[in-house]
Amino acid sequence: MNEAIGLLAEDNALLSVTVRYQGRWITFRTRAIASHGEVFWVDMPRTDHLPTPYEFAKGENIGVAFSAAHRKYVFQAKVIGSEAYQLEEDLSATALKLQCCGHMHKVERRLHVRLDPATDEIARATLWLGGQEARPEEESVTAPVWAGRILNISNGGLMIRTSYEAAKYVEVGDIVGLYVMFDGEEQPASVDAQVRHSAPDGEMALIGLQFVETEETPENTAGIERIRRRVADLDQRRPHQAVT
Repeated sequence: MNEAIGLLAEDNALLSVTVRYQGRWITFRTRAIASHGEVFWVDMPRTDHLPTPYEFAKGENIGVAFSAAHRKYVFQAKVIGSEAYQLEEDLSATALKLQCCGHMHKVERRLHVRLDPATDEIARATLWLGGQEARPEEESVTAPVWAGRILNISNGGLMIRTSYEAAKYVEVGDIVGLYVMFDGEEQPASVDAQVRHSAPDGEMALIGLQFVETEETPENTAGIERIRRRVADLDQRRPHQAVT
């Protein structure tokens, strides 16, 4: 993790930070400035375009994402505070000081074969914000859970048609927990995923998800392997087409 953070700061890479704001998740774009071990500094994100500017609170956890080579890295960071950072001899800026916490997930950016389940085959998914560890014990207004039918699926992700309300909460870049249930199976595959697409579809919503692979969580690895076995079975039984 430290190596990835070091490269992030060395290249002054662009990154996004995701926070909870007035009942929904929002994402800001910023740039890395410097790092030291698991601690790193980014340009203070601009929030003055919001009805009420967002203030980063010391100790809060936020989502961070950046791209390098053919992978996207996503992880949680804790806000340590803000401080002035010297850019040049007579020029300084306000920086947000963060510390990595938890696992760093790698999201592969590849071409996959995407398959449509047969019309007579039921394949459903259930999702919630925050990843597997954030699975709410019961659904509530503050901890919503959405379910819907899988429209297509690949080794790398899937598309689900679900409640219109999901499009109001879910933003591109969010990490979600995901249960995938195929016809004839008794237990769902449990995985983490990142939102790649979210849009209304009439009275429903279309949510495109990309699986997040990490070796630190065996349940997630096992869930992805189960999904890929089922995708291989679908691949053998019907025609398919390649998509990004």
